[in-house]
Amino acid sequence: TKVGGTEPIGVTKGEFGLSVVVDLIPQTVAIQEGDIIISSGFENEIAQGLVLGKVNRILSKDNDLFQSVSIVPIVNYDSLNLVSVILKK
Repeated sequence: TKVGGTEPIGVTKGEFGLSVVVDLIPQTVAIQEGDIIISSGFENEIAQGLVLGKVNRILSKDNDLFQSVSIVPIVNYDSLNLVSVILKK
């Protein structure tokens, strides 16, 4: 997962189907509410550049070893009428 740069910044995971959290973000990475999180392409099965969501809450404190953030989708999934599936060749 990355924000604004080209290097992966953390690991994205779902939280009990209710939210999405990005963990293991180094404290040296400047991240704030409203930042957009996109996929890095580091995993073979996940394309690079997919928008995962927007940071809505920082879950860590300054003295923690790593930062964690909660992200929310940019899209209202309840209003989708058409969805495309991206397949890797």
